[in-house]
Amino acid sequence: MSQDNSGSTFSSDSDILYSLNIDQVLSEDDAGDSLDSDTDEINNIHDKMEIDSEVDNDSDNSIVDTDEIDVNMVSTDHKNISWSRTTNFEPNLPPFEGRFMLKDSIHLPKYPSPFDFFNLFFTQEIVDHIVQQSNLYHTQQNFKQAPMTNQDLYRLIGFLFYSSLYKLPRKSDYWSTSFGPDIVMKNITRDRIFQLLRSLHFGDNNLQTQSCDKIEPLIHLFNKQCDSVIRQEQNISIDEQIIRFKGKTAPKNYKQYMPKKPIRRGFKLWCLSGVSAFTYKVKLYRGASGSTPVAPVNLSRRTTTSFAPETRSKYQTDEENEKLDQQYDDIKHYGRSGMIVIDLLEGVPKGSHVFVDNYFGSLTLLNKMSILGYGLTCTLRSSRIKNCPVESEKNMKKKPRGYYDYLVSADKKNIIVAWKDNRRVLIGSNSVGVEPITQLSRWSKEENKKIPIDTPQIIQIYNKNRGGVDKMNMLCSLHPIPFKSKKWYMPIAWRLIDMMVINSWIIWKYMSNTDDQNSRSTRLFYFKMAIANTMLRESRSIERRILQSSTTTHYQSSTTTHYQSSTTTHYQSSESDDDENILNPPKRKKKETRSSVSSMVRLDGIEHWPEVQRNIRLRCKNDRCSMKSNIYCTKCQVHLCLNVTRNCFKDYHSKK
Repeated sequence: MSQDNSGSTFSSDSDILYSLNIDQVLSEDDAGDSLDSDTDEINNIHDKMEIDSEVDNDSDNSIVDTDEIDVNMVSTDHKNISWSRTTNFEPNLPPFEGRFMLKDSIHLPKYPSPFDFFNLFFTQEIVDHIVQQSNLYHTQQNFKQAPMTNQDLYRLIGFLFYSSLYKLPRKSDYWSTSFGPDIVMKNITRDRIFQLLRSLHFGDNNLQTQSCDKIEPLIHLFNKQCDSVIRQEQNISIDEQIIRFKGKTAPKNYKQYMPKKPIRRGFKLWCLSGVSAFTYKVKLYRGASGSTPVAPVNLSRRTTTSFAPETRSKYQTDEENEKLDQQYDDIKHYGRSGMIVIDLLEGVPKGSHVFVDNYFGSLTLLNKMSILGYGLTCTLRSSRIKNCPVESEKNMKKKPRGYYDYLVSADKKNIIVAWKDNRRVLIGSNSVGVEPITQLSRWSKEENKKIPIDTPQIIQIYNKNRGGVDKMNMLCSLHPIPFKSKKWYMPIAWRLIDMMVINSWIIWKYMSNTDDQNSRSTRLFYFKMAIANTMLRESRSIERRILQSSTTTHYQSSTTTHYQSSTTTHYQSSESDDDENILNPPKRKKKETRSSVSSMVRLDGIEHWPEVQRNIRLRCKNDRCSMKSNIYCTKCQVHLCLNVTRNCFKDYHSKK
């Protein structure tokens, strides 16, 4: 069996993955919110490494800034690379200097609410843009309804969030006198919701040159805000999200048909996500003949951008045509899938480690990532390493499970590993080697029991950091906005807004106190419900609160040092405690005091109404109080004393 003397180390995001998983508890009402941390981290690797259903010609045409890319920098082609089994793998990448935390420019109230975190992404700039474009569309279509205001948009989004959590068959059912929720009926009318949905728009139809201009401004604002809010994790992944759409109004090249995928028809988003599932950047896939500009389309000029020279616009200048030629050469060299990776990594800190599947992976991309200063670990298709004499699949079938072979390039920067599980797996990296070898328990049909098999480090690291986009996709599927629309771009807009909620929820969990990590109130369901309640009930005061929060001091969390240090931990020769916690998270500890309400909710001073429950008396949840009370806080959902001799209700909502 081949060996490796790699001494490569890089930062771990295991704390991030662990902190998202330990607080999920299944119940009848909340089973959908569970992030199953007990899942085998290295569960059948073929589930992650199967060849994508897309064929090679089904790929993206993303435009990348050619000033940052020089094809001549890639000095070797995969056909000319020499390989050796005796050469030591010696990766040479710059250190990662970032850390996953809010940027210094972000200011929050002393006790921020879920809406305050959501407002980091759903900013006043985005609200003003949507309202402006919706009213412009309202004027162009000569609608007789009243124009949209900022308060209308807040109520609309609040209603959409509420409908994703409290689902009814039709939109009009939310105003039913029999079972309609009071929070909806008291704050906005049915006809007004229909009017707002009718006029909702994201771009000027008169200036649009491509179909994607209907949604591209919102995508650009989403990417811009994600970049401005938080510092990125070190370990990131690139993959696709499929947004279900079966309508016929979308451009043919935008809507994809993938018969082997769980969602066979819909739109494809390329996503850049961290281990925590936080999504930093997305790009809409427009088909093999489309294009995806890096910046929003310049609507003042009617030009088109395409990679193919024969489809250039006559309005383009010679300089633009030369740039297109350069982009066309880049596509021929790296492939369309490789250009997706290069495009999404624009602006990513040097030293980051990227994990992709075999749709993107190639030897030329490995070389390019080394030159750009990024680590890359990717599964590979055998057709992309034809000249690499790694163990063939025919020979690997004769080997026992756990056998592996590896080859190192002559420059010692790249390694290709063939590993036998149920069948051969090909994986390459410019940052992770095969040592240390760990044992993995797998089920054997022949022996009818679990057996230990050898697993190279590269396999373990790949599985641990590969699933960020899939985790975000899973979270989006828990509480999606349920309404369909004839406008093809609306499902994409709903997905972007849901991703804003989840991104803010991820940050909120990090900023919460450690003692509250296991509370029910930190679940996505309650977080989104709190945002919906705020947007429906307090839409008039939201803008005033936003102005006030901009003058407050920067929020400091007691767990800041915890997640700052999470990206400075290195992979050691033996399995770390963090890795053990990921695979075997500790059992939930029962909270003895203050119930399970987050201090952010308990101390926010917003809508904590006492309610008398005549037939229910439960123990007071205030510290050092053993009395029973029938006074109930409608927001915290706990019983507290409130009488002449004891005012636990006030103490509970004012003391840490």
